[in-house]
Amino acid sequence: MRAWLPGLRNEALIKLGLEFDSWYFDGPRDLEQKFFARLCGDRDEAKTFVADLLGCCRHTAKRQLRFYSQADVDFLTEAEIDRGLGSRDARFVIDAHRLADKIQENCGPRLFTASVSDGF
Repeated sequence: MRAWLPGLRNEALIKLGLEFDSWYFDGPRDLEQKFFARLCGDRDEAKTFVADLLGCCRHTAKRQLRFYSQADVDFLTEAEIDRGLGSRDARFVIDAHRLADKIQENCGPRLFTASVSDGF
């Protein structure tokens, strides 16, 4: 299971990073506006932007880990879920977006700080 955790972590971080409330911007107002505009632009570009900022690999991000049996496990991206893969009934599911929601719920807003030194 250890091999699957980085993919779940990356997806959870990206989801958190796409939320405006997760960010505090330390810098001038005009640069802050440019920063937040990048979060609400094209979804793919925003995900890449957030992944780069948070130092995670977007291409290894996985949305769900679905357990059917000890030898039958699916590790799915958000796109794969959107296409209907992983629709079988699983014994249990670990969902990165649910993890992100729990983190936000317990830690509150402003999980990350962006600043002028990050290149804005």
